[in-house]
Amino acid sequence: MAIEIVMPRLGWTMETGVVAEWLKRDGDAVRAGEVIFTVESDKAMQEVEALDSGTLRIPPDAPPVGATVPVGSVLAYLYDALACLRKAARLAADERPRRRRRAGTLLAAGAQALTIGHAAPPGIVGSV
Repeated sequence: MAIEIVMPRLGWTMETGVVAEWLKRDGDAVRAGEVIFTVESDKAMQEVEALDSGTLRIPPDAPPVGATVPVGSVLAYLYDALACLRKAARLAADERPRRRRRAGTLLAAGAQALTIGHAAPPGIVGSV
């Protein structure tokens, strides 16, 4: 499954932030609590930590460093390959054909995202 990494709201009045620097690269393994990027707001520079562990994927259409981005905008994804495989296995074991098809889609999308770095197709993003 993919977990969205979004521009955080660092203060009550913050509406936008600037992606100042990525401290991790696309494809890097990330652990919960590690600093992955920095955000510049009108008041300060802030380090942003990963809330979960996984493989960092920054899509090609992600806002570049230095871009002003609205709060809540998706910047990247964290993929957990084991969670993808577990969910796909549960769905594949289900007797309903629709769930079996979903398992195949999940496996294909997860494999593509982990090996090529593409963002997951709609419906694959969610919580682990």
